[in-house]
Amino acid sequence: MEKKMKRKINNLITFCFVLTITNNCIDPILFPINTTTASNLVIYGQLTDIDEPHYVYIQRSSVDDKAPTPVRGAAVTLVDEEGTRYPFKEDKPGRYKLLDLTQGIAGKAYGIKVVIGSNTYSSSLEKIPMLLGTDSLHYSITEESYESGDNSRIVHHLQVFAKSQLPIGQPYYLRWDTDEVYYMELTNFPDPFNTPAPDCFASGRVDPQRITLLDGTTINGLEIQQLVAVREIDFTFTNRHYIIVRQLSTTLESYEYWNKVKLLLGNTGSPFDIPPAIIQGNISNLTTPDETVLGYFETCRVSTNRFFLVPGYIPYYIEPLCTYDPAKPINKYSAVCLNCNNLPNGTSERPPWF
Repeated sequence: MEKKMKRKINNLITFCFVLTITNNCIDPILFPINTTTASNLVIYGQLTDIDEPHYVYIQRSSVDDKAPTPVRGAAVTLVDEEGTRYPFKEDKPGRYKLLDLTQGIAGKAYGIKVVIGSNTYSSSLEKIPMLLGTDSLHYSITEESYESGDNSRIVHHLQVFAKSQLPIGQPYYLRWDTDEVYYMELTNFPDPFNTPAPDCFASGRVDPQRITLLDGTTINGLEIQQLVAVREIDFTFTNRHYIIVRQLSTTLESYEYWNKVKLLLGNTGSPFDIPPAIIQGNISNLTTPDETVLGYFETCRVSTNRFFLVPGYIPYYIEPLCTYDPAKPINKYSAVCLNCNNLPNGTSERPPWF
């Protein structure tokens, strides 16, 4: 079955989604499309109603399963329903940060325009929803053990649940994203001045292939509970490790887009599955209408909750990865023990709430 799927899936588009709490790219969602002869432009962005940095990511997909290529030098602008424009500035290759606006307004519509060379791209205007539910979080640690993803060890899993009080009123459409931020203790090599290893914080998306959606058109004011993420317990839990769950209230169009992505990710190779296909978003090329542009610009109302774990909360021993051993040559240490930049979105800056 696996070989059949590999033949069936000719290419993978990689999206690098926004992790607003750490201002960085996070673990990608991979999904198949049926193109082998040309790369596609991929634009993804998100504007929320909370005070946080907002970004648009622009990339070109690869036709040979390699990582996508950042698109540099684009002119990106946010446009609201009244025609007011807010510029973005490229702060990393392919990443454009919104200037002069820190949050959108619920009930107001926004879109983006992107100019790359002689081509102008535009998204449809989408209104930030008014309705939003509330979440409370809890977790469980599985008693069962599993083989790790690389089959190298036996692990346990953290399961994250959200108990949600749904909005009163309709329609509404919800999605849940789960992120993590943890402290990484780098190897502390002795020196004459007893200089400690620098602080290191890493971040990423938890369980990025899981897309949790809710169509609220037939549900009103109820309380539900659902599993929103599963995370292998590994060396990253040897210090304080935060789990952050974001409930996003989106538009019908955004919900339908993410539901297509979810269906595509659920492909098992059965002849009854939806065949791999290009997922059309809400962005088009105004200059060359025949170009297929992938990705989406969405507007969301957001509610954020988080909790943390420390080793004392976990009923299993976690082997530290980076403990100093005088008999161990430096080239035998894992790269993540030596430099914070080797970790996903590693930084020395402590989040204000950490």
